[in-house]
Amino acid sequence: MNGVLQGDLSWTKLVCVNSYYPSLLFGLSHRKGEIACGLDADLVILQDQTLHVTGAESLHMNCDYTPYTGMKYQCLPHYVLLRGEPV
Repeated sequence: MNGVLQGDLSWTKLVCVNSYYPSLLFGLSHRKGEIACGLDADLVILQDQTLHVTGAESLHMNCDYTPYTGMKYQCLPHYVLLRGEPV
């Protein structure tokens, strides 16, 4: 996400690197990797927010340490669809 917000990476390239290319690599492109009728689509709608800082207390895991402690980020998931159903 930082690459997009800093202008080093386009939104299209981010989606390709995280969704489309892996679906091709693992032979799942006939079911995943793009938004189209009949394909499995898990979607995350991001909301631009104020600056946040990562810490173990803000993550959903059962440990008190994360290597991402102190990492700054600006976007949060706002709406998630899993197989077409809101979660």
